[in-house]
Amino acid sequence: MIEVERKMRVPIKKILIALFLVPGFLVVPVIGSISGPSMVAAADSTSRDNVVVYQFHRRFRCPSCHELEELIRGTLESSYPEDLKSGNLIFRVVDLDAEGNEHFPKDYDFFYNTIIVVDVKKGKDSRFKNLEKLWEIYEDKEKASAFLRGEIDEYLTGD
Repeated sequence: MIEVERKMRVPIKKILIALFLVPGFLVVPVIGSISGPSMVAAADSTSRDNVVVYQFHRRFRCPSCHELEELIRGTLESSYPEDLKSGNLIFRVVDLDAEGNEHFPKDYDFFYNTIIVVDVKKGKDSRFKNLEKLWEIYEDKEKASAFLRGEIDEYLTGD
């Protein structure tokens, strides 16, 4: 009788695991296509001044794209924790293939995966810069982080 009970628990366990995990897999890609976790401050508002760093990608991402996101995220978290927390600096990872994101290439004048830094004043883009050079230097982590910090500092200080 004990053997029968043990065999019956396994399918129930698998069913319960599937019920809890499958909905999570369905939701996570949708959330991820909007922004990266923990990098968009709750203070994000359409009427404030801030600097937004966008990483634009297509639905299917190569390993380099993931490495670059990790580099950007690490640089921002280590160099600008207070600016991220306050909403003065925001990092957004955007899937260009997701519905509603088709306007970005036209807005920021690009054709392929890239990183754009945007200076937002009173809720409107006042200037932006394509940081495509990061693709050329991202393998040299120190050089790429220094380049990224230089560009962000320029936008945060308004120079």
